[in-house]
Amino acid sequence: MKMPSNTRSRKPRKDDRPNLFRQFAVAFAAGLTMTAFSGIAQAAEDCPPQADISACAFLWKDVGEPVSRKDDPCDYAEICKPEFLTRYNFATRTPDWVMERLTKDIVTGTNKRPKVKFKPDPAVPEDKSAKDDDYARSLYARGHQAASADFKSNLDWMKQTFVFSNAVPQEGPGFNSSIWSQFEDMVRDLAVSRGEIIVITGPVYQDPQGKDIVIPESQNPCGREIVLPALKRKAVCGGKTGKGPNLACSEEEGVAIPAGLFKIIVDPGIGRVNAYLLPNIDHPSRRERGMTSEEYLKIWRVSVLNIEDRTGYKFLPEYDRHERRSQKESCPATMVR
Repeated sequence: MKMPSNTRSRKPRKDDRPNLFRQFAVAFAAGLTMTAFSGIAQAAEDCPPQADISACAFLWKDVGEPVSRKDDPCDYAEICKPEFLTRYNFATRTPDWVMERLTKDIVTGTNKRPKVKFKPDPAVPEDKSAKDDDYARSLYARGHQAASADFKSNLDWMKQTFVFSNAVPQEGPGFNSSIWSQFEDMVRDLAVSRGEIIVITGPVYQDPQGKDIVIPESQNPCGREIVLPALKRKAVCGGKTGKGPNLACSEEEGVAIPAGLFKIIVDPGIGRVNAYLLPNIDHPSRRERGMTSEEYLKIWRVSVLNIEDRTGYKFLPEYDRHERRSQKESCPATMVR
């Protein structure tokens, strides 16, 4: 069997944050008209208000909240749940990333997967939300980013993961319910053995020109070329008729299908970081690939810097320079076994 080819913004300091009063004073002194000022104010009023996410600060303790190079409050919503934090992208109708802090107590329990369906997140404006009909007949799974099974200790928490602010279209049998599911199991095992880990999961979107996304071996500290193949479809959409996928669906209409999925795992106790990037494709079964899931996942190891380059986010911004170089720009020893 032919194996698949295997395949940066910062957390602003307080003094980095835009000082609107200073900006307005300077602009006024330069001759800014009241009309222009009103236009700016109106534009700000048109943006959905950002919620207070301070209750989720414990999630990014030690590492910092991911920061975007392009930070327009009209483009996203940050949503704090009791168990995870998501940054939801209005344009793609998917989360750009989801952050969890998993402990042995959180991931262990007797609760089973709840019999509930995905639904729009009430924290997302209705016209910006993915809908169940977008996924129907698409042949793509509603892929959790923070897995429901990560919270077996609390049934309500498990139910709260079934929102579209926590989902992306994932290839089904050969990815979502196979290697990715196995990966999630190993992450939970790691939370048990390590006691506490921080996990950041999210999509790498497709190339706008429809090309493969390639990380050359020379640019991957983990020593392998990573290829995220171009997909036939850009998005999944609802409101269509028929039993099969509608290939005419545009990105503007529907939910963006990612080229790949990343997962960053941090052990805050020892400061070690592992990162993975898997293509959103039908992966070979264990029998077909002739290796264990642990061995197969090693093929898809990358540096955090590789993921930053493909997402436009800076992850773990509170790491100091030495930690950044040793953990984000290199390929530390694997923790997933």
